[in-house]
Amino acid sequence: MNPPSSRSHPLPWSRYLVALGVVPSLALAAFGFYALRREEALSKVDAQAQASTLAQAAADSIANAAFALPFPSAADVDAWIAHPGSPDSEPLSRIQNLQPGVIARLVTPQGTYPPLPRRSTSVPSPDPGSPLAEQWSRAVRTEATPRPSATAASTWQSTLDLAQGHPAEPIARFRFGAALGRLGRNGEARTQLESLITPPAVLAGETGLPLDVLAYRALLQIAETDPQASQPARSWYNGLAQRVLLHWQLPEALLLEATAPSEPSLKPWQDLAKLHDQSRQAFLQTPTTIEPGAPSWSTNPPNGVYLTTSHPVEGGVWQVVWPERTLQQALSTTGSVLLPGYLGRIVHLAGRQFPGASTSEPLATATASIFPALSVTLTLAHPEILDARQRRKTWIFATLITLATLATLAGYFAALRASERQRQLALQQSEFVAGSQPGRGARFTVELPLEAKHP
Repeated sequence: MNPPSSRSHPLPWSRYLVALGVVPSLALAAFGFYALRREEALSKVDAQAQASTLAQAAADSIANAAFALPFPSAADVDAWIAHPGSPDSEPLSRIQNLQPGVIARLVTPQGTYPPLPRRSTSVPSPDPGSPLAEQWSRAVRTEATPRPSATAASTWQSTLDLAQGHPAEPIARFRFGAALGRLGRNGEARTQLESLITPPAVLAGETGLPLDVLAYRALLQIAETDPQASQPARSWYNGLAQRVLLHWQLPEALLLEATAPSEPSLKPWQDLAKLHDQSRQAFLQTPTTIEPGAPSWSTNPPNGVYLTTSHPVEGGVWQVVWPERTLQQALSTTGSVLLPGYLGRIVHLAGRQFPGASTSEPLATATASIFPALSVTLTLAHPEILDARQRRKTWIFATLITLATLATLAGYFAALRASERQRQLALQQSEFVAGSQPGRGARFTVELPLEAKHP
């Protein structure tokens, strides 16, 4: 019997199993290359989808950065007028500190802020022959003495008692407070005078100046000799500056005559008065309506090209003038949104475009949620950057797919070689076992005796 040949052994099933493992890998590799080709063709579609999301985010971010200013309400403005603080805390100053270059005003049913020029009202004298008129004349004569006297203060107190409910009551209260101040009774004097400064008085004193201005000046005179009044003297000076320069728009000489505390100075108030004057000039041709209007562009020789916007608040509407150069600076940023390098940005604002005409292909446009007059268009400004990014991405994934496929094939051939070697070893072992057992694999000849051959 001839030994069995290696070719006579059937192919082991392990080879088929290994082959079946390679086929899916090759199929996946082919699908991966096909997907890369498709993704390369759809890269522009993906860019448009991304641009749509980024355009909305950019529009909202720009609108928040440029136009979402914390405009104070009408009540906030009234509170500052009643209790003036430093010039930096004034409503218009706060707005301009947040967005330099803008000019604003507040329109309410009662009027505008900054106010138009105002005039105080003269108080009618008491009726001749009335007890109040006689007491008033007596108080004036008593006060005319060269030296301050307690008699003058008590006479004005009696006059104030008679003037209760009369239009001249605030004047009598001021004269009584001033008389107390001349006597050094500063606490009582401050009580009378401070009641005349809040809210702003509409009455004029006997000198023709508004009564609140006279009261502030009298309080500052008390502060010159009363150390306990040094702290409130700062607020008194700010109040006097607000009344003289902003509210009544009186000459600065009234402030120069008053003694200012150590910290407050006139220069910031002068700058604030100029800002108020700019606001009044900028809105000369703008209707004073509390109904918000649509943003509109205008041209004015002093201000150049500017945009007027309306911003409703509780109790009124803020009207804001935005010079074109200020808007260009405000719109030059995308806020907190970072755009890919291949995208360009165009801002549309009330019919105008920033920057100007563009030849880039538009990808997506979105309108700001809080300011519908503003929209952002993202364009394909640098297609070469998008193509380079897509090529790099394709190369990376193609390389990974190729390496994975090669690794799979290498594993297949390694498994196939190991399977063949195992088969050869099994065959050799089988032949060795067959050759070492008697009666298997060899022939034996038996010689019979001669007699047995021929009986």
